Amino acid sequence: MSAPDSSRRTAARARILKIALSEVLLASCGPGRTAPPRDPAALAARAAELSARLFIADGHIDYPDRASPYEDLTIGTSGNFDEPRARKGGLNLAFLAAYVPPEDEDAGTAFARAEE
Repeated sequence: MSAPDSSRRTAARARILKIALSEVLLASCGPGRTAPPRDPAALAARAAELSARLFIADGHIDYPDRASPYEDLTIGTSGNFDEPRARKGGLNLAFLAAYVPPEDEDAGTAFARAEE
C-alpha cells in the first residue's frame, strides 16, 4: 500500500470516528429530556443509575510526578486519582499519562523517568 493510500484510509477512519461520536453526543441531548433533579440524594441516585448502565471512560488521567516512594494507584492516594475511587465512581476505562517534568526531557532522561 502506498503512503497516500494509507493517509487517505487514516483520514477516512478519523472522519467515521468523529461522525459516530457526534451522533452519540447529539442523541444524548435529544428532545423529551427532563431537567435533572436538584436535591443531593436524587442526584446521587441518578449518578449511580447512569454509572451502572453506561460505559464511562476518562481519556486522559495525569499520573503526576510524585516524590519517592511513588504512591500505589491500586490503593487510596492523596492525589486526584486512584483505582478504588475510580471503581466506586463507575469508571470502566482509563488512559493514564505519565507526567515527566520538562527538565527531564532537556536532560535526556525523560524516558527513563517515565519507566520508573
